[in-house]
Amino acid sequence: EAALAALENLPDTAADEELLSNLVLSDPVPELRLNALELLAETDRALAFLQQALSDPDPRVSKAASTLLRNLKP
Repeated sequence: EAALAALENLPDTAADEELLSNLVLSDPVPELRLNALELLAETDRALAFLQQALSDPDPRVSKAASTLLRNLKP
């Protein structure tokens, strides 16, 4: 839970976006991938991360990616 709280308190910087992207792509904990994905969905590079997360092995993460993709502002 400490890791989840830390994710939510990251400042909005390119370095933090890079950290989040690494979590989305490789963290073994699905909850961390899911939270990182939700935070990345608010960035300019959201589309690429969401598309990659569609193939996440955890159905919660892939479903969230699908939902977030549908809700992206054009």
